Amino acid sequence: MRPSHLMFTSGVGSIVDLPNFSVLVRGLDEWRHDNLGDATQIIAEPRLLAAVQAILGKTIGDLRPAPWLPGIDTNPNGDASRVGVPVLPFPSWMRCTTCNLLAPIDTQAFGFQNDKARKPHEAQFFHECGRGNRKRRVVGARFVLACAAGHLDDFPYLEFVHRGEECSKVAKPNLLMEDIRRQHRGQRADRLPALRRRPQHPRGHGTAWQGPTAALPGAPPPSRHVRRAGL
Repeated sequence: MRPSHLMFTSGVGSIVDLPNFSVLVRGLDEWRHDNLGDATQIIAEPRLLAAVQAILGKTIGDLRPAPWLPGIDTNPNGDASRVGVPVLPFPSWMRCTTCNLLAPIDTQAFGFQNDKARKPHEAQFFHECGRGNRKRRVVGARFVLACAAGHLDDFPYLEFVHRGEECSKVAKPNLLMEDIRRQHRGQRADRLPALRRRPQHPRGHGTAWQGPTAALPGAPPPSRHVRRAGL
């Protein structure tokens, strides 16, 4: 990412799309300059500093560029690889493209792979499932919350599926996000979202609620059905 991007389209609070997932740029209070050592830089712009102090107060003592160290091209595993603008994966809910498991990354349901030091853009989350527990591709869940003031948050999947209540079957239920294909009046809507809860019970125990799905204009309302969860 170019430094100029941090001033505009990819600044604090922006979502940056990476090849395999997206990240959210953290606030300035998370930017670390104390580990730069002698490479610490101060931007000498008195008028710009005065303008910033007029808005934010005299507590702003100096202006600094984004944290960065040279040398990552020659030593990808050196100190330079641990210095940069802090980000966090967002949305933090991920979905396995093979088994449709939907879970936040802090549950450790998914693994993280970043084993190519010279190609950090190829980092990805994965899920070991299916025959042979192969590493399957994991992508970010497609829904987020946003308010009029610009605040972002993850979609409350657990509350949505259980209609604001706690799961009556298990304390930590597994969620699945499935894609449904429908035909209506000659038009096709692919990847219509649906959610269902999969209780962590033996096969055939418990039920699963199929959440509301998107519909084309003029189409009949989507149906809801209850069926036995298969594990």
